Amino acid sequence: MKPTLCLDFDGVIHSYDSGWKGASRVPDPPVPGAIDALLGYLDAGFEVAIFSSRSKSLLGRLAMKRWLGREIAKHWESGGSSPSYAEVECWGDATHIVRKFSWPWFKPAALITLDDRALTFDGTWPTAAALRAFKPWNKIKPRWHTDDCADDMAKFGDECKCGYSTPAA
Repeated sequence: MKPTLCLDFDGVIHSYDSGWKGASRVPDPPVPGAIDALLGYLDAGFEVAIFSSRSKSLLGRLAMKRWLGREIAKHWESGGSSPSYAEVECWGDATHIVRKFSWPWFKPAALITLDDRALTFDGTWPTAAALRAFKPWNKIKPRWHTDDCADDMAKFGDECKCGYSTPAA
């Protein structure tokens, strides 16, 4: 039996920059590195279950599958990762690779879950204030925007001492 890896869709695979537009609308590009990671997890022997609040809707699951098929095709067309075992079986039709993923209606039991809106429980209950203050990774101000880095960048140009540089415009 393969270990199950449960991946949240919006904010983990799909960048979700536009926010919620309905269960069947998936308008944004993938999170950088998502397609390579997904294909790599298949090659590593994981059962990859993709789940979202969209999953309870048949149209939502179909939209996620279509989106992922298109994004895998774009990835290959743009010279993305060389074919692996998972890819070679479906090289002629990238949209069929989505059949290698499971698309449950609900969050399955898993070895591990990657989700942008979750906390790891370490035995300590977070306060209500800490829960209200939670932000997903893509809503947290990047480190290069901190005051320390701003001071460094004023002194050293576009790179601070901590090694973070300003993003390309």
